Amino acid sequence: MHRGVKRWWHSWRKALFYHDGKPLSSGAQLALFFYSILVVWLIGKGVAFQTASLDPPYRKFGYRCIELAERAKEVQEHRKGWEGILPIEELDRQMEPGDVQHLFGSHPLCQELGRRLKALIDDLEIRSRLKAIKALERRITQLQIEIRQRERQYSNMLLERIAQVDRNRSILVSDVDHIKEEIEERKRQIARLKRQLRELRDISQIPTYRAFISFLQQRWKEIFKEQERAYLLHSFYHLLYAASFLLPTLLLFWLLYRFFHKRGFQILQRLSLVVVTVTLFYLVFYLFLLIYEVIPKVWLRELFKWLRSLNLQLFFSIFGILFTMFLFWFIITLLQRRSATPAKRGVKTIYLREGRCGFCGARPRGGDRYCFLCGKALHGPCPACGGPVPTGASFCPNCSAKQK
Repeated sequence: MHRGVKRWWHSWRKALFYHDGKPLSSGAQLALFFYSILVVWLIGKGVAFQTASLDPPYRKFGYRCIELAERAKEVQEHRKGWEGILPIEELDRQMEPGDVQHLFGSHPLCQELGRRLKALIDDLEIRSRLKAIKALERRITQLQIEIRQRERQYSNMLLERIAQVDRNRSILVSDVDHIKEEIEERKRQIARLKRQLRELRDISQIPTYRAFISFLQQRWKEIFKEQERAYLLHSFYHLLYAASFLLPTLLLFWLLYRFFHKRGFQILQRLSLVVVTVTLFYLVFYLFLLIYEVIPKVWLRELFKWLRSLNLQLFFSIFGILFTMFLFWFIITLLQRRSATPAKRGVKTIYLREGRCGFCGARPRGGDRYCFLCGKALHGPCPACGGPVPTGASFCPNCSAKQK
């Protein structure tokens, strides 16, 4: 299998970068490079046009729907109270009929959640409570301003008392005790108003709010499942729509490549091969994208969940150590082989020019196929033409094909 892939790679490389058995000129290679970039852009545009009719998942599940489902998930995981999941201040905005489609998407579950939220916002008791909350907040702000003013007066009075200023000559209109009593009275009013605010903000007993929370409590898991399913289906349909453009393109230009190959039009053959190669890369990319969406996000997640349920942390730790050991074994072996490779390029060139072994420099006897000193093969087959090539040579002496 390895030899078959290697032979295919060399034949593809020769068909693309060689003309009449010789490498393309630098100018021709540069033109071929720009042509390849243009083909990548054109095929990408074709795929984009083909998949433009797909409805993306975020249009089915609006950000407001997912946000409320995430709040419900957080409440469920941290065991918080469901009553405070949607503060009354968030209901202080009107929703038009088009806002439900824009904020909640087109999925039936999200649409129903949006309709229930709109009914909650339009509830008359909610509107009256919001007006009362605003009035109380304005009153609390006014009382706080009055408290700060009287605290400044209280400070000035204390300074006058310390300085022993005659009361008849004072610029202040009241005395210290009276100001202090006014400050305490306003603080008591603020505390009373804040209690009223808390009562107004508690909307847990309003029927429309209870209906909204009950629906969200029952359906948030289903919303997440439907969203995940929609994303998986979108990836699958995206691959199908892309393949409906890529497969005919691949078939057409493969037939053109065969036709130009038979007629001997090498340049057109080479240009058709570029289109075939780019199309194959696009197909492989979308296939791997689909696999990535399915395997890591569905299958592996369930596998890890099952392994965690078996309490196999020890297995993961040992596997990590083994993986690290084999990784460094591969790296060290590769470095050792490179360091053990005989002769640098200049010495190897001298060996090959003198007819010696390209690995150890030993001079072989006539008819030897292998070096009597290091045991390496003195000649190997050319992957392009099959003729004998001295081991270590950069090009084939029979067809000038570049050697690995």
